[in-house]
Amino acid sequence: MNQKWKSIIILLLAAVLLAAVIQMGIGYEVYSRAERIHTEDNWTLESDSGEKTPVVLPYAYSGEEQKIYRFSAILTCQPENANAFCAFIELNHSFFRAYLDGEEIYHYTENDVPEAGHSPGNASVAVPLPDDFTGKEFVLEVWSALDSSDRCWIRLPEFSDYDTYMRRCFIESLPESLMAIILCTVGLILTAIGFFVSGTRYAFRSGFLGLFLVLFGCFSITVDRYLLYIIGNPYPVYLLNFILFAAFPLPLLRFLQDFVNKPLRKWYQVVEAIGIANLAVQCVLHFAGIMDFREMLSVTHGFDVVCVLLVITTLFLTNTDQNPQKRLVLLSFVPVGIGACIDLVNYYSRILPTESSTFFLQIGIVIFTFIHLWGIIADIFRTFRAGIEQMFYKQMAFKDSLTGLSNRAAFMASSEVINNHREKYSRVLCFCADIDDLKSVNDELGHAAGDELICSVACCLRNTYSSYGTVYRIGGDEFTGLLQELTVQEAEALAEKMYAEMKRTTSMGAPVHFSIGFSLMTRKDRDVSEAMKRADQEMYEEKRRKKQQEMQFEIDLNPKQESDCE
Repeated sequence: MNQKWKSIIILLLAAVLLAAVIQMGIGYEVYSRAERIHTEDNWTLESDSGEKTPVVLPYAYSGEEQKIYRFSAILTCQPENANAFCAFIELNHSFFRAYLDGEEIYHYTENDVPEAGHSPGNASVAVPLPDDFTGKEFVLEVWSALDSSDRCWIRLPEFSDYDTYMRRCFIESLPESLMAIILCTVGLILTAIGFFVSGTRYAFRSGFLGLFLVLFGCFSITVDRYLLYIIGNPYPVYLLNFILFAAFPLPLLRFLQDFVNKPLRKWYQVVEAIGIANLAVQCVLHFAGIMDFREMLSVTHGFDVVCVLLVITTLFLTNTDQNPQKRLVLLSFVPVGIGACIDLVNYYSRILPTESSTFFLQIGIVIFTFIHLWGIIADIFRTFRAGIEQMFYKQMAFKDSLTGLSNRAAFMASSEVINNHREKYSRVLCFCADIDDLKSVNDELGHAAGDELICSVACCLRNTYSSYGTVYRIGGDEFTGLLQELTVQEAEALAEKMYAEMKRTTSMGAPVHFSIGFSLMTRKDRDVSEAMKRADQEMYEEKRRKKQQEMQFEIDLNPKQESDCE
């Protein structure tokens, strides 16, 4: 079966599965019936003289007049079950009191927020209603938390049982919440890879993009209506909202400055310093009780506009020849700039009925992320591949191809490290080893037998001393080692055990014999080489002792052989 038919069959199976899921879902609702959520259209606004005039909610006002706005409506809804029935009220930078037939049933005032905060932010409150609320007058007294011309607003209150309304809030906020969670997840991965896994310039660039996505994703979560209703005190969410809003453009500037000409990068550094100063000053003024974050929001909006203009201007001034990625970056940033501008205009004009104040900016950032994500992943994989290749080639350069031990280059590098950091290597034991009569083995049995003998000696040395340090092959039949946590006596005792084991070992018919000498590096030694010279001398002393023993053995053996012959 060719690939074409396989693709067709997979598509058909997917279509059948989708149809089955849809069929099983018929008759089910995502949340309870819509008629369980009620609104009133008979709202009035009471003037100072007591006169009531019809009003349409949502309603905008400011704190300049320091006025209390009194909204009222006769509750006409008749729920099937009045248990856990609530009035769901959403206000922007405002306090309120709720009354039912003149009796106060809820309040959210200056006494309910910390003294450091002038404003509670966006308050989303579920006010419990008694069972017999139908036909009674519901009154909201609302006043601005700010003493400025900054606009505040109250949404149209909705009446429903708590479970039904919260399900609807969850479903309505789910797309933006999922978008925020995805941005945070991708951002955390990029941040971890960029700042903690790899140290290249490309990786750091992805780290800054990841940090930007994390900050913006967290900011998006703070405007989630479902979250605001769940949290009893909205003030911490309000703080995070404004702090993150002022902070998330900063890593984006650091990410984008790599795509412009070097002379233009200083402007990014200037704007970045302004952004950090803006965030620091706003935090100081807010927590000192001098000004509220909301009263300084226009400054942050101005900073965001400067960031957008800076990026677009510097990208246009950058030559495509000097930076081939310029067009892609400019194209990816256009949705971010357009989304930010639309949200900014809509924030002050309320032309578009969007639930989130950053809806279009979120869309722009998602497009921006997907455009860059593939290139970032490719850069990361290239970086890892280059690192692995470099590690492999370095390992090949430091490994002996015949025995698998470290080679002379590795020994020289290790010696250099010890020489430069003598305070960390106070007890270094050096040894030199050399195969006995390798030349005769090569002459009598061939070089293959000689190579096998070299590998056998390498295996003995590695098995005995590798747990204490590193064994090196520095020549044809010459070995050396740099060991720690061993004395000369302990090393010689291990060597004796090794010699005893070697008496039962042969390599292609040749006995495995070698000599070894040890020397402990002292403070008087200028470097490793001086200790190595002493170890080399000890090794040759060992060879001489062995030859003398062999000669004495032959002298003792010859008379005995002659007497046997007679």
